[in-house]
Amino acid sequence: MSGFSTARGAPALEEASADPGKADRLAEGIPVVPAFDGYRTFAVLGIVILHTIQNAGVLWSPAEGGIQKLLWAGDMGETCLDVLFVTSGFVLFLPAAVRNGYFGSARSFFVVRAARLFPAYWGVLILMLLLIGFVDTDPPIPFPSFGDILLTFTTLEVPAEFWNNTYFLGFGINRAIWTLSLEVTFYLLLPLIAARFFKRPLIGVAAAAAIAVVWRMTFNHLQTVSGWFGFHPTAEKILDFELISEIQFPFWILSFAMGMYGAVVFARLYKRREEPQVRKWSVIVQIGSLVFLAIALLYTASTIPQFPRHSPVIGLSYTVGLATFMVSTTLTPYRFQALFSNRYSRSLADSSYGIYLVHMVVIAYVARLLTLPQNGTFKTTLLWLAIVLPISIAMGYLSAEYLERPIRRRAHRYARSRREAKRSPS
Repeated sequence: MSGFSTARGAPALEEASADPGKADRLAEGIPVVPAFDGYRTFAVLGIVILHTIQNAGVLWSPAEGGIQKLLWAGDMGETCLDVLFVTSGFVLFLPAAVRNGYFGSARSFFVVRAARLFPAYWGVLILMLLLIGFVDTDPPIPFPSFGDILLTFTTLEVPAEFWNNTYFLGFGINRAIWTLSLEVTFYLLLPLIAARFFKRPLIGVAAAAAIAVVWRMTFNHLQTVSGWFGFHPTAEKILDFELISEIQFPFWILSFAMGMYGAVVFARLYKRREEPQVRKWSVIVQIGSLVFLAIALLYTASTIPQFPRHSPVIGLSYTVGLATFMVSTTLTPYRFQALFSNRYSRSLADSSYGIYLVHMVVIAYVARLLTLPQNGTFKTTLLWLAIVLPISIAMGYLSAEYLERPIRRRAHRYARSRREAKRSPS
């Protein structure tokens, strides 16, 4: 059975109707690809679990052995982020890919994406300010300055790090929200590049790869590069800039581009997905990309770099291999994608954005108010997970149900009215 059967693989129209974005796509004849819901669920839960067990005291480093060494080599947090950025590139570019490069109204796109991004984001920021202002903690959390508040609400705090050098992201307790700056950058660029990318997708991917390589190489050799301009930063400052470079859009640009390229490939094969040849080669590519990722992981574990993804070869190899696996999986028979396409894996997808936004706030206040042990034992780790996961999931659900969806429905109604007005005769 195909992964696009409404019975098992793809959500039926009534199932998708809870999500205004999916309902709108189905009504427009744009495929809703269920595996990408599963990818989003696994990636967000992976990030939440990773941050939780880190705060429980579970540490790993290149000097450790076994699972700790593999976690370091695979840079599991960044792998999950890669999945999210590839997903953004795929999902947002798929309508244009299906419609032969036609992007549609940029205004409608911005309204819909703003409704998707900012209500939950601003809601979490307001919650954080209220908690910081009115809940006493030990150690206390300093109230952010007006400048920090302004930069954070506008998602400009990430590029501002090059000047601030404070790493006070998320008011000092919610660093995970730095990814919102990258998403906003992608939203602003997409209408400008969509038609050109569709015409020459490989050139687009090559350009993105070149930008990512130059960006990484610049900060990997910052002492030399800065010397060309008469600057000589200290070793500590160079390390700061290396870390800051990692949260900027150029560092992750290939992830978005590979998602877009995947959407082009998917759109070209979508109508042929039931053909034996397409199904056969999709499985071969899926397995081959998994083998490639395993080799890359073992190689990285043996070389033990300090920051694996800062290496252009390692970082870009992971991204290409991961995106290839993700897209090829969507075209395989259902049994080869069931892990991601089943309804249970997809069940948290619509709440995943809220879960991601709030989980570090939950962790910060669990650590300060409950004073849980942080000794890294198995029992301690389970205790942290038992508290953080349910609270984060519940808050993500409430955000999706009562804040995000009502506003998104209004935005999609606006977009539909604009489309209908253009279609109606003058």
